[in-house]
Amino acid sequence: MKKIYLVLLFVIIFAKKSYAMEEGLVISPYKLKVNEESRPFYSYNVDGYNYYRLRDLAKALKNTSKRFDIIYEEENDLIRIIRRKNYTGQESSIYNRFATGYPAKSKIYIENRELVIPGINIGGYNYYRLRDLASIFDFSISENRFTQVLLINTAVEYRSSGNDYLRAPDYKDIESSEEFMEIFTKSFFDLYEVQMKVISDLMEKGSNSSDLTSLQNSLNSHYDYYLKLSDSRFIKSDIRIKRNFDDFVESFKIQNEEFDKVVEATRALKGEKTQDISETIYNYNNEVSKVSDKFINLVNMMREEKQGD
Repeated sequence: MKKIYLVLLFVIIFAKKSYAMEEGLVISPYKLKVNEESRPFYSYNVDGYNYYRLRDLAKALKNTSKRFDIIYEEENDLIRIIRRKNYTGQESSIYNRFATGYPAKSKIYIENRELVIPGINIGGYNYYRLRDLASIFDFSISENRFTQVLLINTAVEYRSSGNDYLRAPDYKDIESSEEFMEIFTKSFFDLYEVQMKVISDLMEKGSNSSDLTSLQNSLNSHYDYYLKLSDSRFIKSDIRIKRNFDDFVESFKIQNEEFDKVVEATRALKGEKTQDISETIYNYNNEVSKVSDKFINLVNMMREEKQGD
């Protein structure tokens, strides 16, 4: 019964994140420049990130080395991206100051490979996070907060900022075991969700276009968090829980080492599949599964101990 509870909690966390996209969205104040030239396209701000319409980015990148065209197959709700070809669409770009967005359901293919990136459908068009698109098409993006300008440089390859990682929570001010369990559990599943997205992306594209640096920082942040927790009263009050927690942390460390190998294996890919890294991804995925199993067993044990008090 307790395992069912954890599965339900996992589903609730996902549901909340998807539902948040249905809330009102506002146009971002940032302007777009490509190779220092202004482009008259706007984005919507979602959770602090700029989401651009895919067709607008195609227009903005015309006559550059990162140009691409789009073919939409309405019967299959499928988007095909053709690189190294100028965009041929002629539709106008219309924006509403306030808009409602829903999770995009269209599939995207590039060179017959499916891309796995989260998008938002606004007014019938699909919008995607600019940094995700930058990683796919391999161009750099920089931000000037004073002038509120996003600058795309097609001559420089993409590099993750590494700043948008999931920071582990701070347990110092937590008083009750109930609050500790809620935060501890949610933070793990938030991280697990990011890992699943990255694994799916790597399996589909065989490239490093999922902000690997950010996930690397996320994993390191959570590992430091777990090391601190091992000495907290919520863990060390019971020797059985402490032993299983230490086993979980050791497994988490091994998982991180496997991810470091994935990062190293993808550094030479630069957006193109030039070598087979499937075994490295498989090993990492296998360790993620082990960590997840140990986490669920640990939380179940902690809940049983709490109920026995």
